[in-house]
Parts: sequence; structure tokens; C-alpha cells
Amino acid sequence: MAKENNQNEKQIDFSTSWYKNEEYQLKDNQVIPKSTSIESYDPFDYYRDPLPGWMVEYVFGNEKKGRKMFIHTSFASLDVNNNQQILNWINLFGFPFFSFLLEEKEKRKKLYENKEGIFFPNSIMTFSKKIGRFILHTNERKNNLSLDVSRFEKDGLYLEEIKEEIRRINVILELSEVKKGMDLFSLSNNANDVLSAWRIYVPQFRELGEERGEESELVFELTVQKYLQETFNLALEAVSPTISFEKQETIWGWRFDSLLAAIYIMLSSDISNKLLPRRCAYVKCKTYFKPGREKNIYCTPECQEKAKTYRSREKKKMEVYELWKAGKTLEEINNIVKGEKSRIKGWINKFNKWGN
Repeated sequence: MAKENNQNEKQIDFSTSWYKNEEYQLKDNQVIPKSTSIESYDPFDYYRDPLPGWMVEYVFGNEKKGRKMFIHTSFASLDVNNNQQILNWINLFGFPFFSFLLEEKEKRKKLYENKEGIFFPNSIMTFSKKIGRFILHTNERKNNLSLDVSRFEKDGLYLEEIKEEIRRINVILELSEVKKGMDLFSLSNNANDVLSAWRIYVPQFRELGEERGEESELVFELTVQKYLQETFNLALEAVSPTISFEKQETIWGWRFDSLLAAIYIMLSSDISNKLLPRRCAYVKCKTYFKPGREKNIYCTPECQEKAKTYRSREKKKMEVYELWKAGKTLEEINNIVKGEKSRIKGWINKFNKWGN
């Protein structure tokens, strides 16, 4: 029986080709194609197996060298304040979605061109348009998707509308992680905005009343559940399975009109397998990774050691701060707190500058 299951697993290969330009560039708050050459690849190749080291270094530089990353965790790990990093990722994998709603060109321009750090937690309409089917102005769809890609990439994407989707996935992963431990105080501003906007859709919030509803763990859990359910259902709405028969084997694949939708397929699979990516617990890392076990909270052993050192240093800094508040001199603090004198002096200088 086990042998039969293994054979079935080999016959099911979730794959679909995706098309991209050979190279992209940044121009006037937009990412636009730099060449007319179209190439294809299978994004699920980088879901089944980690990205090669050179890809990780190309996108993130030495910052994340040696990290085990996949296409969807690399997208989630992009720094929204680093435009070059985002461009590097797009050069490897292409646009996460296309600006195929050409009739809304001026609306998109007004929305994204002159704003920074925007995020729309209460509306997923912009999200719906990014992961939807291609809208063609002809009566029938072309057979060659690469021709569609060439047509709809011409105007490019605004950096801010790409960053919005990085933030959305960050919020999804953050809420999924916090939901397990119910640590409401660790939520980011974006996650809090999402909860504030979506709790009105939870009947229990209205039943408990606004004041009590804000503090209810039940409302929190149901709000997160509602947000995740609606977002994933919308993300997968335009996705459909495909099937082909090659050499007496059944090959399954996916039809999707945005790479972003493929990323949500990957996240959905991770949820099913209880391997949803999480952010490394080392505060200076911020890399999303797939934990091999539930207890894994660091992306690498190196981050685990760095986090230990960081915690020890922060504890010592607080000790120095308390002594400084008590009026101790630098020499007295050095005698009490064993550590590097130059570092302790630097901390005290900052305390004096802050004046609190």
C-alpha cells in the first residue's frame, strides 16, 4: 500500500509555466520592462526546492547569505524600504501581477504614484484586481500567454502597489502566528489596522459592544479567521487546476494569471501541511522561513546565537540604565556592571542625550 502511495505522489506534479521579461528597471516610481525578450519558468520549482544561494544573494546581498528561502518566503522577506531589493526580486521572477486593467490607468496613477507606505486593510478590491483573470479587449483569449504578458507589462507597476502586497502577506503571516499565542501587544501597526477594520464583520464584536469587543480574545480570533478566509478565497478565486497525460502519467498543474496568486497557492499548501512561514525571532533578521518543526523560531542556528547575545546585551543595557537613573557615575557603573567600558560609556552618553 505504501509503495502505491509513493507512485501516486510521483505522478502528481503541481506545475505551470510563468512568463517574465528578461530584465526590468526603475523609472518614475515604477518598475517597467527594460527588454522585449520574454522567458518562462515554473515558479513551483522554487516551492518544491529552496532557491539557489546565488538567487538569495542577488536579491538580498550578504544580508541573508546562507538562508534557506523559497520563492514565496523571499517575497514576504522583501524590505519595502529597499527599492533595489524589490527590483532584484522582479528581475528573477517577474511581476507579481500585471496592470491589465488598462481602463483604470489614471485611477491607479492617482492612487499609487504620490503616496508612500499606503495599505488598505478595509478594502481588498485593489487586491482582487491584481490576482484576477486577464481582461482582454478581444472576443477570444490568445493561446499564447507570453503575448499577453508582453502586452500588459508595457506600462509597468508602481512600486507602492507592489509594496502593498508585500505588506499584506506580512500581515497574514503575522496574524497567523500571533493567533497561536494570542499576544496582542506584539502586533504591528498594519496588523492592528487590519483588525480594527475587519472586526465589524464579526457578529460577536457587535454583540459584546465596541468597548468590550476590543478586548475580547474571541473577537480577535474570529476577526483573524474572517480576514484570512476572505483574503485566501479571493486570492484563489481565479485559480483553476489543469491536467495533462504524458507517458501514461497524470500531470496536475495550476492555471493562474498572476504570480501573486501562485504565491497564495503555496501559502495555502503550507497551511494545510502546518508549515506556514514565520518571521525569524531574532529582531534584526526579519527573514521569513518555513519551520521544520513547530518549536523552530529562528531561521538559522547563527540567528539563534545572535538572539542570545542580543538579549544578554539588552538586559545589561537596562541594568546600566537603572543605575544611571539612580545617579551612579560612569566609574561606579563600570565597577558594578562587568562589560566593555567603551560600550557602557556609549550607552550612558545616549541616556544623557535623551535626558530620560
